[in-house]
Amino acid sequence: LNPGDYGTVYFTIKIMDTATPGGEVITIAKLSSEKGWVRDSDAAQVCCWCDTVYVDAAAYGGFGSNGASWHGAYKKLTQALERITATGCGDEIWVAKGTYYPNQGSSFEMIEGVGIYGGFAGEPEETTLAARDILKNKTRLNANGGSYAVTAENIENAVLDGVTVTGAQSAAVRVISSDAAISSCVIAGNADGIELAGGSELMLSKSLISDNGNDGVNVSYSKFGISLTMLRSNLGSGIKVNSLSAASAINDSIIAANIG
Repeated sequence: LNPGDYGTVYFTIKIMDTATPGGEVITIAKLSSEKGWVRDSDAAQVCCWCDTVYVDAAAYGGFGSNGASWHGAYKKLTQALERITATGCGDEIWVAKGTYYPNQGSSFEMIEGVGIYGGFAGEPEETTLAARDILKNKTRLNANGGSYAVTAENIENAVLDGVTVTGAQSAAVRVISSDAAISSCVIAGNADGIELAGGSELMLSKSLISDNGNDGVNVSYSKFGISLTMLRSNLGSGIKVNSLSAASAINDSIIAANIG
């Protein structure tokens, strides 16, 4: 536009890959002439352009870290959970080796329809779940002195896979009125291993529940399916069933050397 002209100016804004999926971008435009200037701004929502959220305790974690790649991974698991809760963007969280802590006095709160997967090295070539090595790349979720390390309450289709959960003063994983799946996990060094209550349903597979101060799994009015899992050396029962909400099953598993 020339001075004195009237009209509309259109801008095309290119969103870079440092933009947070589901976040907000504010565009500021300023037009000036010898007679003065005008300034305007507008906010635009960034689409959910990445379904996987990356977490790596060894990541840079500074400006431009949006969890959309290993290069831009979040340093904390809490950041990934908070991002998905706030924006709804993301259905899998991939977590590299290292130890992760929830906020003091809190727990890692699982999200409906979202899976947490550990066992990654945090390398760019890890582009599928099959690329991880959960034995070599230990992903530890420590309760940070709290009652629970991981909680699932009033949700469905939550997944915890390939992590070690430890340090909880009550139970490592608490599942209340929820449907959850736990696979390829180690749950050790807690008061209870898993607390299952409130009409929940748990599928537990390919895991080790050991060396907890009380029960490996404590069930109250819920149902479960357990397969290819070892429950051993817990100071209480391997599985303590207070009551069931429906028929439950244990297949191809070992329950041994528990004290209770």
